[in-house]
Amino acid sequence: MNLFGWLHRDAPRRLSTLSFIASMLAALPAAGDPTDDDLMPEGEAEAMAPHDVLGGGSLRFVPGKGLEAKDAEGKFTLKTRVRAQFQYEVTKDLGAEGDEADPMNRLRMRRIRVVFNGNAFGKDNKYKFEIDALSATPVLDYYLDFVQLRDFSIRIGQYKLAANRTRVISSGNLQMVDRTILNAEFTLDRDLGIDFRSKDLFGLDRLKYVLGVSMGQGKNRPSVQDFGNLYVARLEYMPFGSFADYSMVDFKRTLKPRLSIGAQYSFFHKAERERGNLGDEFNDGGTANFHIGYLDAIFKYAGFSATTEVAIRKGERDVGPITQDDDGNPITPALPRNGWGFMGQLGYLIPRAPLEVAGRFALVHKLGDEGSLNNRREAALGFNWYMFQHPLKLQTDFAQLWESQFDQGEFRFRAQLQASL
Repeated sequence: MNLFGWLHRDAPRRLSTLSFIASMLAALPAAGDPTDDDLMPEGEAEAMAPHDVLGGGSLRFVPGKGLEAKDAEGKFTLKTRVRAQFQYEVTKDLGAEGDEADPMNRLRMRRIRVVFNGNAFGKDNKYKFEIDALSATPVLDYYLDFVQLRDFSIRIGQYKLAANRTRVISSGNLQMVDRTILNAEFTLDRDLGIDFRSKDLFGLDRLKYVLGVSMGQGKNRPSVQDFGNLYVARLEYMPFGSFADYSMVDFKRTLKPRLSIGAQYSFFHKAERERGNLGDEFNDGGTANFHIGYLDAIFKYAGFSATTEVAIRKGERDVGPITQDDDGNPITPALPRNGWGFMGQLGYLIPRAPLEVAGRFALVHKLGDEGSLNNRREAALGFNWYMFQHPLKLQTDFAQLWESQFDQGEFRFRAQLQASL
């Protein structure tokens, strides 16, 4: 069959197909020896570069990092920024036939964060202070980093523990509107502690590690306690060299593969709450010893990104002295939330355009026949418009969440605007 005959049989539809193929080919890098910038939208690199305010670089604005002031020698630096997320959400419970709930919606300020960070009394003494303007206990992070030694830096204060990767990644640098059900169930979140770490172990540009111990009480809960602490060890390997592995989107569209693989183990001694340092306290006033592990990876190439995580938690209860509730009724001691979870997420930035399509699947599953964990599933599809990368973006996602039957779960739509100044 010749081309003329193929076109003649259904000309409008054939021409539409050819136009679509031509537009996709036009979006691909030019033949020859392309560079990373060939895949980025025009002017994006310049827009995201630092902007001098007073001249001489002593005061400048960096998109996403805020206003930066420093002395001539660089011994004192202060960066300050404000980040806000406005989220609109529609949900609908899908029950049995004829038993569906009416759709519900809400508009809220999802997060408003104020951050101060920099260095003081030398370039190797760093600090970060972050508050949540919407919380009754607003302090999120306040820690000091002493990075004089490449292979053995010290962090002390309140901060996100080195747990699963998607929890440590800032909520402002996520690819989807928010994190998954895996993170909600298994994350270690923030705590007050001390750790030892390196971003470039042995100077190989391949390895990172964290070894730490924290109080195990969670954020903003200082109290005198016995030695029921949380111990953390994490190792990361980047076979192709270091890169921005704690930002989920491949804005640079680098034409070489980048990969980071992480493994983490935690032992939580005498945890007082059902999920370690999160969740409700055990109803009998007792504790649990938890073993928690994570495997995760992130891959980036030419605008394509893939992130995956596996989590597992297994614990043993130490039943407490409480045997009755407030009304005098006997209680059954809570079982440990033993379980495992998985998440996989893919994203692709359209060449030369600030648009992305992303999708993910996640599950949470109990271990064995006993335990207080409920099996859950999540599937989502997202579309993002990055006006100025993460600092100014509009994200949307459509998701289905369910336990046993897909068509009897919950449908959810979210749209979120983020502005980081």
